[in-house]
Amino acid sequence: MDFFEEVKSQGSEVHLFVVKALSKGEVENLIELFNDQRNKEYEELIEKCNDFLKKSKEKLNEKILPLLNLRRTKRN
Repeated sequence: MDFFEEVKSQGSEVHLFVVKALSKGEVENLIELFNDQRNKEYEELIEKCNDFLKKSKEKLNEKILPLLNLRRTKRN
């Protein structure tokens, strides 16, 4: 069974496109565009992670630190 038949047997569609080969410069440009877009997405992900960590730290300070202070007060 070839690749196309295998894909079809799993309920998917297969489309074959004929394209011209890209020149080295076109390939390099395509890679650069892809990397630029990927870097923007990573920057957005990092920003969201930093926001999550900041909010988590705030929650920790609101909920856990008062309990720790209470325990210290009880010991003294």
